[in-house]
Amino acid sequence: MRTIDHRYVRPVAFTAAAVVALVVVVVVIVLPNRTSGSAEAGEAFVATRALDRATGPFAVANAVSYSGTVTAGELRIGLDGLAVSAAGDAAGTIRVDDTTADYRQVGSSAIARGGEKFWRGVLGDTVTSVPRSTDWAHLDLTRFPDLATLLTPARLAAAVSGDQRGAPVGTEATPDARSTALTDPAVRRTSATTLVSGEATVTTDDAGTALVAVRGRIGVVADGTTQTPVVADVRVTARDATAADALYRDLSAQSGELARSIAPGTTLSLSRSTARPAPGACTPPTCDADVSIVATTSDPIGSLTIVATATVGFESRGRAVGRPCVRTVTLGRTGTARFRCSVTALPRPNGPFAVRGKFAATVFAETPPATITGRVSAGRAMSTAPATGTFRRAGVKTDAAAARYGTQITGLSSTVVYEVGDQAFDGRADDGVLLVTRGPGYSEHLDSGGALESTWPGYRQLLTQARAQKAAAGSTPVRWVFAEKDAAAATTAALSANEITGIEVVTVPAEA
Repeated sequence: MRTIDHRYVRPVAFTAAAVVALVVVVVVIVLPNRTSGSAEAGEAFVATRALDRATGPFAVANAVSYSGTVTAGELRIGLDGLAVSAAGDAAGTIRVDDTTADYRQVGSSAIARGGEKFWRGVLGDTVTSVPRSTDWAHLDLTRFPDLATLLTPARLAAAVSGDQRGAPVGTEATPDARSTALTDPAVRRTSATTLVSGEATVTTDDAGTALVAVRGRIGVVADGTTQTPVVADVRVTARDATAADALYRDLSAQSGELARSIAPGTTLSLSRSTARPAPGACTPPTCDADVSIVATTSDPIGSLTIVATATVGFESRGRAVGRPCVRTVTLGRTGTARFRCSVTALPRPNGPFAVRGKFAATVFAETPPATITGRVSAGRAMSTAPATGTFRRAGVKTDAAAARYGTQITGLSSTVVYEVGDQAFDGRADDGVLLVTRGPGYSEHLDSGGALESTWPGYRQLLTQARAQKAAAGSTPVRWVFAEKDAAAATTAALSANEITGIEVVTVPAEA
C-alpha cells in the first residue's frame, strides 16, 4: 500500500459499445417516469438516449482535435486543431490575443512557445520580461486552463452527459454503494441535431451518431480558493490511433522542455542578496567580495529551480574599475548561496573602492524526466489501443462524499461506470489501470486494532468484489484508491489474509 499526496487528474476512457449499454440502462431508469403520463419525462428520455448515442463513440476516441475557443475569465484561448489524446495529453497550436503559439502538455506539465504578444496576453502587461519567441516556457495550470484534462474525450463526454439523483436501495453496505437514478438528466432537444444538457449545448451530425460541437461550461480554473469557470465553444473531430501516435511523437520531441522549462511570471525576490568587501586589506590588482544570494518565491508551482547570477564589481570615485566577478548558482524554491568572489585587473594605487552587486535570476519549472518519458510511453500505449470495457450509466453513488471523491479521482460523474466483463469500475487511469474509488467512511468500520470489522457486511462484499474484479480484468491491472490511509492499510491486510492478490491499494486524500 502506498500513499500519494497529489490528485488523480485524468479520466477514464470508454468503448464504442457504450451506446447499447447506455440505452439499456436509461430505459430501466426512465420507464417508470414515462408510464406516469409525464410528457416532460418522455422527452427527457428520448433526448438522453440521443445524447448517449453521440457521446458514446466520442468518449472512446483515440484522440480528438478541437477548433474554436476556450474562455476562462478574461483569458480567451483559440484552438487551431489542438489534438488531445484518450490519456489526456495534448499537442497543437493555440492563440491568445490573435497570436499563435505551439502548445504541448503531458500530465500536469504544460509548455508553450510563442511571441511577446502571446505571453503578455497570458501573463498580463505588468510582467517585466517574457520568454523569447524561440523558447518553450511553462504554463501554470492553476492560472491557465488545464486544456488536456478538460478536453480529454471521456471527460468532456461525461461533462455534458447530465447529472442524476438517486436514493439508497439494495443491499450493498460499503460507503460507495450505488442506487438506481430517480431522475432523468436535464437534457432536451432543440433541433434535429442540437441537444441542451445542463449548461452545455451539444451538436451532432445528421445521423445523430457523432459529436460535432460543444458549447458551454466544461470546468473551472482553481487558483487557491478562487474558481474561474471555463467555457468552451469548440468543434470536435474524433481521430484514430494513427493520429494519437503522431501526437505522442510530437510530445516525445519536446520531452526535455516538458521536464524543464522557464517559468515566466513567477513571483521572485532577490532583495535580501548582498555583496560586501571581504575582511582584510584590498591589494590590487585583485580584491575579494563576500556575496550572499538569497532567492525566494511563493508561487504554487510544484517543483522549481532558481538559476541566479551575481555580477560583482568595484567602483572608484563613482567609476567602475577592474574586471567584475560573475558567478551563477542553482537554488531551490527558497535558497541561499554564499561565496567569495574575486574582482581582478584593479588599478593601483589602492582604492578607495566601493562594492556593487547586481543580481538576476531565472526560474525553471521542473518535472523528473523519467516521469515525462514514462507518462508519454503509457499515454501512447493507452491512446493507440482499443479500450477493453464499455461505458454505461449506472445510477448514482448515494453518499455525496463518495460521489465527490469518485469525481476527484476519475474526473467523471458518479453516474457512469467503466464496465469490463460483468464488473463495474469507476474509471480508468491514464496508464490504463482500472480504477475503483473508495471514498470517506470506511474508517468507521475498523476495530480497536485497526483491522476491518469482520462482522461488518461490507467486509465480505469487499472481498467478493476484489475476486470478481480481478477475474474480469484479466491481465489489466486493478487499483483501489482510498481516501483514508487507515482504511487502505486495513483493506490491504484483509486482502492478504484472504489470499487475494493483484489489487493495488493506494491512498489519495480527499480534497477539502
